[in-house]
Amino acid sequence: MKKTLFSIVLSTICVSSFNLANATSITSASTNPTMVGGWYPVFFETFDKSRLDKMIASSKSGNISKVIISFDNNNALANQINDYFINNSTITPQMNYEPTHDSPTVQYEHSKVVLTVYSK
Repeated sequence: MKKTLFSIVLSTICVSSFNLANATSITSASTNPTMVGGWYPVFFETFDKSRLDKMIASSKSGNISKVIISFDNNNALANQINDYFINNSTITPQMNYEPTHDSPTVQYEHSKVVLTVYSK
């Protein structure tokens, strides 16, 4: 019994020491944070010039690194958005045709166009 209790106490001390060593390294790493970009989707059912102008202004200020235009059935809207980006910004979006198939339990909105915006 004494031997088991001693083993538990010893392992607790070792784990506590290990956690303390790791906490020190985590604290020192957080003093030099690294900027990490992210992404977000923007959904379009119709051409919306004002929303696109806001995105283009953000890209011109250096906040957007890449745009991907994904579409299923609404090729016309996707091309219209792509042309607007090309003519008004320095970013050339990537076009992705993403065919989706409905199932008995899932139905997609095939007419929507999704812009995936990658920020810096």
